[in-house]
Amino acid sequence: QEAFVMQLIELCQGAFDMAGLELWVHPYRIVATGRTIGIIEMVRNAMSFDSLKKRPGYGTGGLREHLKRMTEYAADPMGAFKEAQRNFVRSLAAYSLMSYLFLFKDRHNGN
Repeated sequence: QEAFVMQLIELCQGAFDMAGLELWVHPYRIVATGRTIGIIEMVRNAMSFDSLKKRPGYGTGGLREHLKRMTEYAADPMGAFKEAQRNFVRSLAAYSLMSYLFLFKDRHNGN
């Protein structure tokens, strides 16, 4: 089931690209090794939104402050912040659209 969803996400990314939409997704690899087991690709440096909200200092400034903290040491902090915002919006829009169209969602907030 999960492998099928990843294939669907890859197809959507292709459709977004063909339509010239600036939407972004990150499909990862899944290999079924049995009827109920498999191996999934690790997505490096990823954090669930649920985990992010539990980090110290998140509650006061929310996502905006988190992105500012993550980009403050870049060569161009304002440019890096704007790029981080743009990347977040592109990804959120893509996954929101796919979730709406195909009615899939995470089974729990920790994903």
